[in-house]
Formats: sequence, C-alpha cells, structure tokens
Amino acid sequence: MRPIAFCDRCRGIEVGWNRKYLKHGLVCGGWLAKSLRMLTYTAATAIVISTFPTTSAVVESNPTLSTDAVPASLAEGDLAPIPDPVVNAIEEHLRRHARVSQDERFRIARAVVTSAKKHDVDPFLVASVLLAESSANPFAISAKGAVGIMQIHVPTWGALVDSEQINLFRVEDNVDFGTRILKDYISRHGLWTGLTRYLGASEPTDETQAHVKRIQGLYADR
Repeated sequence: MRPIAFCDRCRGIEVGWNRKYLKHGLVCGGWLAKSLRMLTYTAATAIVISTFPTTSAVVESNPTLSTDAVPASLAEGDLAPIPDPVVNAIEEHLRRHARVSQDERFRIARAVVTSAKKHDVDPFLVASVLLAESSANPFAISAKGAVGIMQIHVPTWGALVDSEQINLFRVEDNVDFGTRILKDYISRHGLWTGLTRYLGASEPTDETQAHVKRIQGLYADR
C-alpha cells in the first residue's frame, strides 16, 4: 500500500506519480515557486555577466613572458650595457693615445679592466703597456717574434700558449695572458724592474729604459 501524505489544503493524498500528488507538489509543495525563483536568479546572473565581462585567462603559478608582450629589442636581448666608469676611463685613455675605432676601443678597454681585476694589476698600467708595445694593434708582430696587442714574446711563451690554447691575435686572450705575465714579474721584481723584465731584458739597457720611460709617461697621463 502506498504511503499517504497529509496537507492542510489537499488533506490526505496518496504519494506517487498520480495527478493529485503532482498537483500538490507544484502548488502546495513549492516546486513551482522554487523553479520560478531559480529562473529569476539565472536571468539576473546572465545580465550581470553581460554587463561586467570577466577574463577567461588562467593565471599560472609560474607564468612566463611571451616575446610578443615586450619590445623587440628586449626580446632579442639587445639591452644596453651598464656603464662602467673604469672601462670608460680606459677607453678615453686609449682614445687620446692611439688611433683605434670606437668599437675596438671599448672592446680593448673592457678586456683590460677584466684582466686587471682578475690579476690585481692597475688597469691604467696594462693600458699604458699595450699602447707603448703595439699602439693598441691586436695584429702587431715585431721583428723579435712578439705578437699581438701586449706583444707576447713567442720564443719565450710559445709552448705555454700552445698548451693553454691561447689565441694571441684575440684581444681578450692576449690582454689576459700579457697581464698575467706582467703581474708575475712585478710580484717578483717590483714595479719598474718587473716591467723591464716584461719587455724582455734581464738587465736594464738604453733601449728598455727608453721604453719604460714611455710607459711611465703614458701611465702618468691618465
């Protein structure tokens, strides 16, 4: 026997899929009222959404920038280098004492400062040496077999150059190797005697002394 439901309006009614119970559900049970409220809420929500559109993008926990969202110069990594006052000063020193293009001056100045910091040598001394030795020419070759911007003496240092695969015609390699040699001589013999040894003389000669004085003049005019 089906259960009987009691209602103040419908009195006793048989529960189930019969006309009287369904009418009770719609009118007395509040189904129709609930449906009308839901329809009203849905319509109101649709109006709000259409008036105030929201983004459909998903925010990732670790987003990455698209190259389309930044200027082309930044996307390609073409950032302007941060000015280094020491590099600028060395570049000016080179400009006043050698005929070198601006791009080449900057490259040499940067190599000088990098190697000077690495080997703890005054960058103006390194710059003065290469000005006196080669006039800042990376491809200079002397009659005595000295090569490159710092005039590395190949008969003396050739074996080490080969073993370390140093390119003496590359500015950065030559400056770094020359600064390393200069530092070693200065550490063992003092500044100006060490410089004399760098120039290839175990004892001062008139030629080397004149060369040292030229380097001293360039070094003083910084």
